[in-house]
Amino acid sequence: MKIKILALGFLSVISCAVQAANCGMYIGGGAGYGFIKTPNKNVFAGTPNQSNNFGGLSGRVFAGYNFTNFFGIEGGLARYARSRYSASLNGMSTSLRYYVRTADIVAKLYLPIGLSPLNIYALGGAVSYWEQIKLANNAFTSVANFALPDPVTTNQRRTRPIYGAGVSLNPWRHFTTNFEYTWIQKLGNFSTNPLAVPTTTLATLNFAYNF
Repeated sequence: MKIKILALGFLSVISCAVQAANCGMYIGGGAGYGFIKTPNKNVFAGTPNQSNNFGGLSGRVFAGYNFTNFFGIEGGLARYARSRYSASLNGMSTSLRYYVRTADIVAKLYLPIGLSPLNIYALGGAVSYWEQIKLANNAFTSVANFALPDPVTTNQRRTRPIYGAGVSLNPWRHFTTNFEYTWIQKLGNFSTNPLAVPTTTLATLNFAYNF
């Protein structure tokens, strides 16, 4: 039994040495473009003076452990650019803003590209989705097929699935960089539920230190 355990350990070390992914613990962070996919339209009725802003600079910090060159576990914290709607008419104004932060845990499956320092990988797991919705100075009604929340700050937390894929480069033992795209699955419909969870995406360039 001891011989088998030692043999498995030796094979694991050899595998980590010759393949692209770095085994062991790592920490890192990245920034890129985040998008909270709330409805891409004017949501207030009764005024043509409206402006909408979606997506922008977002980021994530993370830590993980690669058990082999092919499998790892990672946890992270992310903050997304807000979605904002505003309207005004005859001195009256209102705004509706969506803010999102998340905490996630995912499994990552790597596919090394030969003996090169490149990997492609897929990920999947769960995310604790914290959303804050602010409706200020509600001077207008909503358009058809859109439900406005109450005119207060509303906080909600949900658990949602998260999926993604990426390409990583490991040029040195203690350094990894990757480009990653993740997608959080929506819940509900904004036409009937003002607290629906929108599809939320994040594309980031990341850098990590491997211990």
